[in-house]
Amino acid sequence: MYTIGQVSEMFGLPVSTLRYYDKEGLFPQMERASGMRRFGEREIEALRVIECLKRSGLEIRDIKRFMDWCMEGSSTYPQRLELFETQRAAVEAEIERLERVLDMLRFKCWYYTEAMHDGNEGRLARMQPKDMPEDVRGAYLRAHGKLRLVGLSALMTTTVASMAETIKLLQSRLPGIKIMVGGAVLNEEYAREIGADFYARDAMASVRYAREICK
Repeated sequence: MYTIGQVSEMFGLPVSTLRYYDKEGLFPQMERASGMRRFGEREIEALRVIECLKRSGLEIRDIKRFMDWCMEGSSTYPQRLELFETQRAAVEAEIERLERVLDMLRFKCWYYTEAMHDGNEGRLARMQPKDMPEDVRGAYLRAHGKLRLVGLSALMTTTVASMAETIKLLQSRLPGIKIMVGGAVLNEEYAREIGADFYARDAMASVRYAREICK
């Protein structure tokens, strides 16, 4: 058996947090001796699960519901499984997002190291992914790989000229990317001329196309 102070040290949690968990009913079978909480192996394992679920984004009230299911017995196995599958999916999605963040940081570290060596960004701005070092190219492509669709809008004729250049750059840097254009000064013929994949006449048309591309 462990005291609350010992458990606090084991998990790096404030004593006040452990008392709060107990108050919220997360240790329903906690034993007490002379009014003092005594943590057994059951509570230690429960605490590991509590901290896991909390770090996965679950709120205390939902963790309490899980603890209640545990007390109800085998009839709640399906609910418990669904809860853990949901949290696993959430954590996997967050890991994937963070991996893309890390890849972007890796790419930018290389980029600015090279820019410092060159004294400017000219060479790098013209560089294609195929010309990058293999590890940097991998980081670059992974950081940008989830982008499927880019939307460009022009409301003034003065911005139309640069749109074709932007599309050309996007297509060279992000092979396979779909580009949608729209705006008061554009039409379908000009959209084809500058290399766009789709011309959106209005906002709803852009929504329908985005749903089709990203489904």
